[in-house]
Amino acid sequence: MYTLSEIDGVSIIKLKGELSFSNASSLRAWVNDALISKGKTKIIFDFTGVSRVDSFALGIFLSIYKNTDGNIAIFGVNDMVLRIISLTSLDRIIKIYPTLSKALEVFKE
Repeated sequence: MYTLSEIDGVSIIKLKGELSFSNASSLRAWVNDALISKGKTKIIFDFTGVSRVDSFALGIFLSIYKNTDGNIAIFGVNDMVLRIISLTSLDRIIKIYPTLSKALEVFKE
């Protein structure tokens, strides 16, 4: 469902498939255990492989946002997923970028 890489101290999590009630809690637990608990709080989520997302999963991203003091970004969101993110107004809280390089720029400031 996800793979991890790192660029310049920023963790990049590549997501795949559907993000929903059935798997979002395990993503949050993994992010908390593998990254946040170890002080790695700059996180970018790669949505290029995400086909669908539900409101529960979006709530998980809000939780991760709070746990990282707002140090997360998202890129590569398809139109259908972006519509759901916009309907929930999550895009007003978590920044969404078209590419990884644009998302990385926010952490260089």
